[in-house]
Amino acid sequence: VTLSEWKAGGLLTIPEDFTDILNKADPANPPRLTLLRDPLSDSANFLSVMFEEPLRDFIMSKTGWREPKQVVSYTYVEGTGNLNDFQFGVPGVIIFGIAFGVMYTAILLVREMTGGAFQRLRLARITGYDLLGGITLAQLVICLVQVVITVLTAWICGLQTAGSFLLISLFALVFSLTATGCGMITACFARNDGEAANLSMIFILPLVFFSGAMYPMPPIPLVTLAGRTVYMADLMPSTFAADAIRRVMIFGEGLQTVWPQLLPV
Repeated sequence: VTLSEWKAGGLLTIPEDFTDILNKADPANPPRLTLLRDPLSDSANFLSVMFEEPLRDFIMSKTGWREPKQVVSYTYVEGTGNLNDFQFGVPGVIIFGIAFGVMYTAILLVREMTGGAFQRLRLARITGYDLLGGITLAQLVICLVQVVITVLTAWICGLQTAGSFLLISLFALVFSLTATGCGMITACFARNDGEAANLSMIFILPLVFFSGAMYPMPPIPLVTLAGRTVYMADLMPSTFAADAIRRVMIFGEGLQTVWPQLLPV
C-alpha cells in the first residue's frame, strides 16, 4: 500500500540468512536481495540506480562472485542503420508538430470571425463547404511543408529512413485532417486568440502525450469488449498515425501492411 500510494520509493528485502551466505563467500551461491519498486515512480527509478550497483559491488567484493556477462547481438533491418532513441523519436516529433495544427486552425477561424471576414465572404456567396475546404487545403499544404522540413532536418542529423517518404507523408496528411477538425471544433467555443490557444490544448495534450507518439505509454485499460481490451491510447488517432509512420520510417514496411492504420486515423 505504501508503494502504491508513492509514499516510499522502494522496498528492499534482505533475507534472514543474508549474513550466513555472505560469510560463506561461495561464488556459486551469492546472497539474493529483492528490491520492489514501481517503475512509474521517479523516486523508485532513482533508488534503483543508487542501490543496485553499490549492492552488487558489495556482494562481489565479499564473496568473489562475478556477474555473468550476457552477450547480446542485434540484427538491424537493412537500411535502418543503428536503431537508437533518435530514430525512434522522429515520428513522434512529426506527430507533435502536426497536432499543433489544432491551435493554428482555431486561431485562424477566430480571427476571421472577429475581423468580419466571414460577413464579407457571405456577400460573395461563399458556401460553408468552400470556406472549410479552403482552410483544410491550406492546412494540408502547411502539414506537408512541415513534414518535409522535419524529415530533412532529421536526415541532416543522421536519420536513416528505410521506408517511403510518400507513405510517411500520406499518414501525416491524414492525421492533419484530424487536427484540422479538432481546431474547427475549438473555434466554435473561443471568442479570441487567447481562448482559442488555451482550449486547443484540450485536444493537443491527449493527442500527443496519451498516444505513445513521444514516448511509450503504460497500458491504461478502459473496457473489455468481445474479449479485446480497449486502452486509453486506442482512443487517440495519433496512436495509429505515429505507429504507422514509425513502422514505415524505421522498418521499411509498405502500404500493404500498414494500411489498416489509416482507418482509425
